[in-house]
Amino acid sequence: MPEKLRWVDKVLEVFLKEIEHPPQDNDELTLQRKLITLLQYRLNGLDHRKAGMLAADLYRLIHATRARVVEDMARVAAKEMEGH
Repeated sequence: MPEKLRWVDKVLEVFLKEIEHPPQDNDELTLQRKLITLLQYRLNGLDHRKAGMLAADLYRLIHATRARVVEDMARVAAKEMEGH
């Protein structure tokens, strides 16, 4: 089990170096760790490199989508404030 957790830590380390604005929030880091751990235990037939790339791609998608949702919500809130 410890070797699997080391793999998760290594994937997180590499991924955090790649993204433009790495999260500073502990909850966000916990989410990343859980996502990568979940993928590791659910993937069958992929070697650790491909599993790590899949985990990073999935997190990038979630991270980008989340950022767009936050930006869209901010735009809507700003428009509502202008109208009042």
